[in-house]
Amino acid sequence: LSTPGATTHKLINRFVGTLIAALLAGLVGIIGLQLSKILSSPVAGKLFVGITNVLFTFFGVMMVSKSGQWAYAILFGTATYTFMVAAMLEDNFYVPIMRVAMISLGAGVGFVVAWLPPRVQATETVRAYLADALIDTGICAELVVDRFIKGQVLKPIEDIYNGAEKDDTFHKLSKAVQVSRTALESSIEASMFENRHGYEGLSNYGLSIRLSLRPLLSADGLLRQEEETEHYTPLLLPNSKAVEADIKLANALKLVGKSIRCKFLQKVSMLNCQIPSVLRNDVPACSSSSSSNLDRSLRNLEVCLQHYIEIHRTELKEHTLMRGAGCHIAFAKLLHDTGIYAQRVDPNELPQITKESMFLSKQLVC
Repeated sequence: LSTPGATTHKLINRFVGTLIAALLAGLVGIIGLQLSKILSSPVAGKLFVGITNVLFTFFGVMMVSKSGQWAYAILFGTATYTFMVAAMLEDNFYVPIMRVAMISLGAGVGFVVAWLPPRVQATETVRAYLADALIDTGICAELVVDRFIKGQVLKPIEDIYNGAEKDDTFHKLSKAVQVSRTALESSIEASMFENRHGYEGLSNYGLSIRLSLRPLLSADGLLRQEEETEHYTPLLLPNSKAVEADIKLANALKLVGKSIRCKFLQKVSMLNCQIPSVLRNDVPACSSSSSSNLDRSLRNLEVCLQHYIEIHRTELKEHTLMRGAGCHIAFAKLLHDTGIYAQRVDPNELPQITKESMFLSKQLVC
């Protein structure tokens, strides 16, 4: 999606890359011509230019991957340097000058067109990516808890990629959060060219959401097992009398999963993004104090988990495999880690994204 910020970023990179390449081409070309005259050999100048071509291309390729928002300028400058220095060696000084003039004219036209309405600004796409990540991660938290308590056993991720198993909701949503990182960070860079305020904190916001997802991926991994391996024992075995500690732990896990999803839905509202219609009925059930609800549910999980460990202490000593009580404890700790990371996702630390009315006056349907 082309935005004014992304276009401005690219145009500035193209102009800077061309200008620097033209200056270097002019300098190297003049030196090459002087070498040919001093040594009375055209080959000397061509050899010098050829060596600089190889060196500039090598260092240009090396720097592209390390230069962040100026990577395109280096790439574009490296590509245009070659033919401009060749023209300089032929005593054609107008080629670099005309190249800079053409790029400047094109950049000016592109800049005007990019900022003409209607337009979707990068600041809006940033909010949309963050809102999608929040919603997807919240759904993943509640979904993996529900599957674990029901004792569902899923196929390994490799089977999905090999086509032997149909893709499932958790994998689709978690993958969407992970692959959106590049687009999110590109939009954040572009947003810096739309507003004088910095948006560096948004990268940390996206990172905190992905950190919340990581323990969930590990928890989901406990459910994905090969057919020949021994499956984990469900927390609440069907047709059996569950002890009080098991029931309390199951309820605590459900409460944490719901609290994480509610907290993330609240964060979506704080980003001025509308909740999708399919989830809109869940919003009233999530109170405005979602952070305190999550904090209480995490403390409750800690108490229930400690009680569960005490009740199953004998079983834990007898079994070393990650099944039974050991698997349940590992899952509970992973969900607890998710809740801790979710508490650190706070758009209040990013005032520009919630209060900058110039760019964020309208709500989005994310």
